[in-house]
Amino acid sequence: SLFIALLGLIGGFSTPALLSTGEDHPIGLFGYLLLLNGGLAWVASRKRWPLLTTLSLVLTTLYQWSWVMKFLTAGKLPLATGIFLAFPILTFFAIALGREKAATSDWKSLFGQSGSLSAALPMVFALYLAAVPGYGAHYGILFGFLLCLDVGLFAVAAARGPEILHLAGGLSTIAVFATWFNVSYEAGSAWPGVLLFNALFVGFYLAAPLIARRFGRDFSGLGRRAVFAAPLLLFAIPVLAGFEPACAAPGLLFSALFLLLMANSSYAVTQGKGAVHFLAVFFALIAETVWTAKYLSADRLLQGLALYGIFGLFYLSVPVLARRFQKALRPESAGALLPLMSFGLFLGLAGHLFLFFVASQHS
Repeated sequence: SLFIALLGLIGGFSTPALLSTGEDHPIGLFGYLLLLNGGLAWVASRKRWPLLTTLSLVLTTLYQWSWVMKFLTAGKLPLATGIFLAFPILTFFAIALGREKAATSDWKSLFGQSGSLSAALPMVFALYLAAVPGYGAHYGILFGFLLCLDVGLFAVAAARGPEILHLAGGLSTIAVFATWFNVSYEAGSAWPGVLLFNALFVGFYLAAPLIARRFGRDFSGLGRRAVFAAPLLLFAIPVLAGFEPACAAPGLLFSALFLLLMANSSYAVTQGKGAVHFLAVFFALIAETVWTAKYLSADRLLQGLALYGIFGLFYLSVPVLARRFQKALRPESAGALLPLMSFGLFLGLAGHLFLFFVASQHS
C-alpha cells in the first residue's frame, strides 16, 4: 500500500542522518541516496504513486544542499556537479520507464511535474556557483556543468515536454553569465576561455530548434522563445570589451563577435525571426561603442576604421539578402533604429578623429 511505501521512504531517508558521524563521505552518502531514489522511482512508476517521486525529490534536495553548505570546497566542484547531474538523469529514466506502464493521457499529470522540477533544480546550483567568487573562478567546471544542464533540459523538453524546460534553460544561462560577470569575473583570469563558452552557448540555442525539428519534435509553444537566448547572450561581448584589458587588441573579440553575428542573422533570415537579428546587431553596436570609448587611440585608428567598415557593410547587406530570398525581417520598424545607432557611433568616431587631428596639429 502507499502507506507502507511512505514508511519505507521515511526510514530510507532518515538512515543517513541517524548514522551520521559528522564526517564527509559524499560517495557513500549520495551513492546510497541514488540507489534509494532508483528503488522508490521504480515502485512509484509501477504503482502510479507520484507522491513517492515528489517526496524523494524534496528530501534528496535537502541532503544535497546540506552537504553543499557544510562540506563543499573548490576542490570538490567536479564531484558536486556530478552529484547534481546524476539525480535528474535517474529521475528522467525512471519516468521514461514509468511512461510505458501508464496511459499516455495520465502519465504527465502523475509524474511530469516532479520530473520537470528535478531537471530544473540543478540550475539553482549553477547560479550559486556563479555567485561565489571562490567557485566562479573555476569557470570551466561551471560553464561545462551549465552546458550539460542546457542540453539535458532541451532533450527532456523535446522528448516529452514541457517546452518551458528549454526556455528555463535559456533564461537561467543568461542569469548565470550575468551573475558570474558581476561577482566572479577577474580581468585576465578567464580570457579567452569565457569567450569560447559564450560562443558554444549561442551556437547551441541557435541549433536547438533546428535539431528538434530534424527529429520531428518541433517546438510550438514556449520552447520556441528559447532561441532568443542566443542573441541575448551576446551581452557578454560588450562586457568583455569593458572589463578585459586584452580586448584593447580587437582582433579576437570582434572576430568571434562577427561569426556569432553571422550565425544569428543567418538563422533570422532563414527562419523569419527578424528579432534575433536585431537583438544581435544591438549588442554588436554596444560592443563597438564600448571599445571605441575605452581603447580607440591614434595607434589603433586603422584597426577601428577597418572594424567599423566590416560591420557596417554587414549591417547593410543582411536586409538586402533577406529581400533577395524573399524573407522579411520583422518587425520591420526595428530596422530603422539601427541606422540611428550607427549614426551615433559614427559621431563618436568623428569626435575621436577631431581630437586626434587637433593633437597632431599642436604637436
